[in-house]
Amino acid sequence: MNGVLRFCGFQVLAPQIFWCPTHSPPEARRAMLESWQERLGGVFTEKPLSFAPSQDFDFSFEGGFRLRPEAKEKCAAEPYGITTGHHLGKPLPPNNQTKPKPI
Repeated sequence: MNGVLRFCGFQVLAPQIFWCPTHSPPEARRAMLESWQERLGGVFTEKPLSFAPSQDFDFSFEGGFRLRPEAKEKCAAEPYGITTGHHLGKPLPPNNQTKPKPI
């Protein structure tokens, strides 16, 4: 999501996931479509997901596209890691790329 959509300038919303709609009974598929329709009704009021700030990374070839040392230091006192790929040995945030932060 971050590497494709956000990197290109899009605001990324939480995913809408339906498991095995092809193998679900008709009433379950109907419920999935109703859920999707309900979500689309409010899609313009949804809050985008949060991601690690781009300035925290060294995007140069020499830097290896890695998290900058000063960003690691800044996150040292935080209770959670930044993202799945940059957890820094800590638990993942409870809202990690699935739901936006509460207002």
